[in-house]
Amino acid sequence: MKEKTSAYLFIGQIASILVFSYLFLFQISLYDSISLEDHLVEYLSAIALAGASVYLFKSSRFQFSKTKAYTWQNALLFIMAIILFIGAGEEISWGQRIFEIQTPESLIAINDQNELNFHNVNKKLFDRLLDWVTILFVLISSVLYISNKRILEGIRLPDIYIICAFALCPFYHQYNSLHFDYYHLIYLALFALLIYAIKSKSLKALYTVSLSIATTILIVIIHTKYNHLFPSHKNSANEYRELLFCTCCLFYAYHIYGGTKKSLNT
Repeated sequence: MKEKTSAYLFIGQIASILVFSYLFLFQISLYDSISLEDHLVEYLSAIALAGASVYLFKSSRFQFSKTKAYTWQNALLFIMAIILFIGAGEEISWGQRIFEIQTPESLIAINDQNELNFHNVNKKLFDRLLDWVTILFVLISSVLYISNKRILEGIRLPDIYIICAFALCPFYHQYNSLHFDYYHLIYLALFALLIYAIKSKSLKALYTVSLSIATTILIVIIHTKYNHLFPSHKNSANEYRELLFCTCCLFYAYHIYGGTKKSLNT
């Protein structure tokens, strides 16, 4: 994948957050309605995860075609593809409302929203797990990027645009007050990348990281000052955050796919 494609991801993430912010401030009913179950934001998230799963399946197949053996690389890509496929199914409750499937009584008893999925058995745990996965991904990817590693055992690592796009996701929260939270650990990575950009005189990295930091601050200011505007169901910010994350997954999966396809042809 050409670097400009991952740059489109980063620009798209910034643009999406600005659009979300506009809807939140001036079109609150629309902001609310498209984030409800079985509406636009949820379906886009599921499509993005399904697309990411397909690219990782293809990458795993390419890895196997090249080595003619099962390796940890193609096994990892295959497992990640399965996880993202499950995530896509979970996002739309496995098509429960599309196909009018009844929720089993045993699941109703433990599911917060009486749906055919498992992530709503403990929604808060799932959201935190997603944030922690993102935090660890950004921290590790930043260390590898600063170490000038771009490929690890045949798998393309995220570039500066992908790292920063992922870094924005956990900040899209419904803030009740200004306080330190666990996902602010991402600032460690962002400031490390900022120092690296200055030392290496990389304007590309400097602009990308600076814009990322500015965007996180903008989100916090808007969501704190206008917290009272959030819909009563208290889940809209989570749905938008998941869409940002799923979009990143799609682009990074394509990034990996481009690398494995290129290595197969060389």
